[in-house]
Amino acid sequence: MTDPYQVLGVSKDASQDEIKKAYRKMALKYHPDRNNGSREAEEKMKEINEAYAMLTDPNYKPSNAAHGGAGGYSGSSGPYGSWGSYGWDPFGGFGGGQGGYQRAYNDEPSEIKAARNYVMNGYYQEALNVLKQTAARTAEWYFLSAQANVGMGNRVIAREHARQAVGMDPDNFEYRMLLQQIEAGGETYRARGRQFGMPAALCGNPCVTCIALNCLCNCCCGGMRFL
Repeated sequence: MTDPYQVLGVSKDASQDEIKKAYRKMALKYHPDRNNGSREAEEKMKEINEAYAMLTDPNYKPSNAAHGGAGGYSGSSGPYGSWGSYGWDPFGGFGGGQGGYQRAYNDEPSEIKAARNYVMNGYYQEALNVLKQTAARTAEWYFLSAQANVGMGNRVIAREHARQAVGMDPDNFEYRMLLQQIEAGGETYRARGRQFGMPAALCGNPCVTCIALNCLCNCCCGGMRFL
């Protein structure tokens, strides 16, 4: 693999926010779901994920499972790739600085970090399994549970947990937006997806659509999540 900065198209003095925005922009462009399952796009996505992991995960460890092999850049996948296949530890999270995670993310239980990563990657059942191990049922817990249940097709539970999240933190825009989308039904997701030019196959999966829209919001709105 080539220089990770070059892969993401950023300078070597790029900030973490710049790296994150570049990653999400490229992830949206090359995600296999947007390229009809293209093998070339899949390989490019692995390379992008690997570069992102190298620049943001202080615990990154090379693995022969990916491109680089001995002596090259290789290793884990990011939130749009495959966590397990490329050695990514879901409890490690992503998005921190090279010198360590210096944000509130540090204070979250490892189960919450893992659940968020599983939801972002589409592993909804795994996310629910991890959430069951978390004793503290915070607003974020209910928010993630609602997202995972949407992905599993459990819309009744998803709506109940989204309402719980909003009830616990009514000023949280993301929680309110999720509840609004769940209560509006699937057509909201499809309509929003078409607005951003997403293919019908992508728009048919609410959670995948929202994850993709998250990327657009992060690239265009300074880091605000759509969900």
